[in-house]
Amino acid sequence: MQLLTFTFGDSPYAIEARRIVEVLPLVAARPLPHMPDHVCGLFTYRGSLVPLIELGRLLGVGPAPAILSTRIIVVSLDEETGVGLPIRDHACRLGLVAPHVIAIQSADEAATVLPRLALRSAPYLGRVLRLGSETVQVLDVDQLLSDDLRAGLFPARAPEGRR
Repeated sequence: MQLLTFTFGDSPYAIEARRIVEVLPLVAARPLPHMPDHVCGLFTYRGSLVPLIELGRLLGVGPAPAILSTRIIVVSLDEETGVGLPIRDHACRLGLVAPHVIAIQSADEAATVLPRLALRSAPYLGRVLRLGSETVQVLDVDQLLSDDLRAGLFPARAPEGRR
């Protein structure tokens, strides 16, 4: 398994590379009214509007600093994309703002320090791994949005009763 790592302060986090479509420089988003504070708004990605989530606000550590290493990580929800595969227009995309986006690291020999956290308030917190000398929290991208927020941001993908 390959992981893209980034840090908030001294805390490293990661996302599985197979879910990443592209890593972009930070761009401005069009705000959306009545959204939770971790939803920055929408940004244009390859001609489509994509919701943008501020991971720092979601994690409770504050917004990402406006520095050169702060990036938008475009991920695919509910499907595996594979790095370098063609981008499908119908796929469900989400942009994640993260600072200190460092590198893709192999986690094949990583030891699980703590299994997936079973927190209702933070279902996106996956297992904690030991990568070399670091302890890294893996985020589950499919759990970043609540059901209501997902239905609001992606109405075409909502179950029939939720549209």
